[in-house]
Amino acid sequence: MPQNQNTPHERPALRLLGYGLTLLAVSVLMWDTLTLISGRGLPGFSGLADIWSSFDKVSLAALQGQVTRLLGLNVWHLGISPVLSMPAVLLFGLPGLFLMHRYSAEIKVYQPSLREIEMMRMGGQLRRR
Repeated sequence: MPQNQNTPHERPALRLLGYGLTLLAVSVLMWDTLTLISGRGLPGFSGLADIWSSFDKVSLAALQGQVTRLLGLNVWHLGISPVLSMPAVLLFGLPGLFLMHRYSAEIKVYQPSLREIEMMRMGGQLRRR
């Protein structure tokens, strides 16, 4: 059974997703650095909820309300809230690096045969049979 069952068209898409997630992780790392330098934050990595609430607190609160209403309070407190409080660098960086590594482009190098190497040394042209 083949190890990678993805179609050839999925490989570039997954690799691009990996690049995007890694770029997002780098931007979050820059966000943390600028927050630390400006004196507005504590040393450490920001969670996804911290970054989300600094941009739009209303949508985060709306998500919490919808999840607790539809799935229950335990799902929010035990499932979603711990994920949102994890460092955003890890949430974006680890899957991004994994996808980039797993679906990296293979470089194929042409290796000429001994006959072709000898013909190149002699300056002759190859004749096809």
